[in-house]
Amino acid sequence: MVCPRLEAQRLTAGIAFTAAQHRVDAGFGREVTSGLLGTFDLSAAVGRFALGVEATGGTMTGADLPDRRLGEIRGSVAFMVRPWLALEAAAATRTYTVPVARQRWTAGSIGSEVKVAFAGGHIEGVGRLMFTPLVSVTDLDARPSLSAAAGIDYRRGPATVRLAYWLERSSFVAQGGVSRREQLSGLTLRFRVSRQVG
Repeated sequence: MVCPRLEAQRLTAGIAFTAAQHRVDAGFGREVTSGLLGTFDLSAAVGRFALGVEATGGTMTGADLPDRRLGEIRGSVAFMVRPWLALEAAAATRTYTVPVARQRWTAGSIGSEVKVAFAGGHIEGVGRLMFTPLVSVTDLDARPSLSAAAGIDYRRGPATVRLAYWLERSSFVAQGGVSRREQLSGLTLRFRVSRQVG
């Protein structure tokens, strides 16, 4: 979710497209799937606070692997500490679905987003870091994880375009002496439009 500016009330709607890749290493060779994900998001900012919700979905494919459908719903609350710094807490539920099984992830995370303005404020560099201490995964014992993102925003009037690369890495407690690691990453192009209300 984008850092809210210091405005009284503002509504923001956005759409994003992500070229995503999912890697799974469960001790029997690496499985790699990739595909296009779509996201719709909506947020409301009041003063220094912003509430947001987003929904993501898409299908990823890989050589000699079944199609893997991803679906996620994420809610967040952000607090604007400075015009260039926001703190965020979020909760999300994600499912990976293949023809014979479904795996559900539920997670709670905290983190921050930092911005650096260029070109009179029309262009901003963006960095995000999130820590996820609470993770529940179907039939697996997940460890706390980290995710990070870096990108650039271009603002023109009420519209913002963001191009960002992001990465999530997860690890799990070994079962039967076998370790499991997963990585979800993507390059996202996001369009947002904001409107002042009240």
